[in-house]
Amino acid sequence: MNWIETVKSGELVEIEAEINDPDPVDLEALWERMGPIVQQRGYDKSILPALAARQPKFSPLWWQYVEAGSYQGNIKLSDPAQNKVQLVAPKVNKPETIHLILEAKDGGSPGLTAFSRVVITVMPE
Repeated sequence: MNWIETVKSGELVEIEAEINDPDPVDLEALWERMGPIVQQRGYDKSILPALAARQPKFSPLWWQYVEAGSYQGNIKLSDPAQNKVQLVAPKVNKPETIHLILEAKDGGSPGLTAFSRVVITVMPE
């Protein structure tokens, strides 16, 4: 998936990605990992569906792919480990492009990683 956005210098840019992992959580592996702790607290395997619902299914990470864009400065991203990120478009003298990559890793085994690119064209004021 690629997104293309055009903004002006100084503009606040907010990008939110919808990330989902359709794979179910492996309940047996979850029980192996958390069973002893859960049993100490007086629960049995019937609690597994509730535990599975609370397990993180992916871990997002936004980063700037400097080499791909024409803007060579570093962009400060707000909370790059979330599915929503903000940045302020830098001051430019000519149109410049910034490439952001969203890297999303799932929690499965084997672990899988998906990538998406956002291309932001920054126009001078």
